Amino acid sequence: MCRELSLIILAVINNNLGKLILNKSISIDSPFSRSTEIKFVEDKLNIKLSNRTYGNMNPEYIFINGSTVKNVILNLEIELSPIELSSKIITIDNKIFKIIRHEILHIVEMYLTKKNEQNLSFSWEMGKRLQFLQNKYEKSKNWQDISYFIYLSLPHEIRSKVEELNALIESNRLKGILNVYDFIKTTKTYKDVEFLSTVDENIVLHKLKNDTQYQNIIKDFCEYFLKSKSDYEIEFLNYFKSIKKKNKKLIKKLLRSSYNFENYINFDNSDRIIKYSDYK
Repeated sequence: MCRELSLIILAVINNNLGKLILNKSISIDSPFSRSTEIKFVEDKLNIKLSNRTYGNMNPEYIFINGSTVKNVILNLEIELSPIELSSKIITIDNKIFKIIRHEILHIVEMYLTKKNEQNLSFSWEMGKRLQFLQNKYEKSKNWQDISYFIYLSLPHEIRSKVEELNALIESNRLKGILNVYDFIKTTKTYKDVEFLSTVDENIVLHKLKNDTQYQNIIKDFCEYFLKSKSDYEIEFLNYFKSIKKKNKKLIKKLLRSSYNFENYINFDNSDRIIKYSDYK
């Protein structure tokens, strides 16, 4: 579903790329109108040309009722190559495609969760709390870094990273499990996860203590983010231990993504003869 919806948005962008190049930024109403499984209402796509590739959407304003999703606003910044500017066409090779898939995965997750009559993922609530603390202590450099580690390890963000990695592999048109396996290890996604799976929680805490507002930060982290009034430092250390465990599991999941591309193995076994009797 994510890929199909992402291709719909890509087609909408291409249909309006000439207008975007002329005006530098555009807003498009009802970009998801071709969606068949999910009915989108009052959805909007905001695009602007940029020297970076970026995207976001605010889940807080999205309303879901049955098969209807209302108020999705997808914001994209696109960097175009000279060829894309000339041809007025972008493909899945443009980095924006994996960003689109990443954001749409969040929408689909919310939709499926609500459709299954569950509460919206607790992970999203944790994300809101974390964003509040990031804004509250925006001048605390070490906290900004550490809170980013926490953000990367939120369940909904982990799921999106897996989807984003698959999109990146597809866009690079890699062939062969071993080639994909090696490529995965070069990606920022993998390197972030590898780092978080081995990070020393005591060093992280030591870094946080260097922030002048440390006492307030760790108090808010425990009482507001974790909803716990236990020993603040112990709670912090335990939380980072859980982050390490999650990312160790995620490493294996990311590397297993290479097996999704087993049909692209670049060697030929079509003439191999199996001696069936050896297995009887």
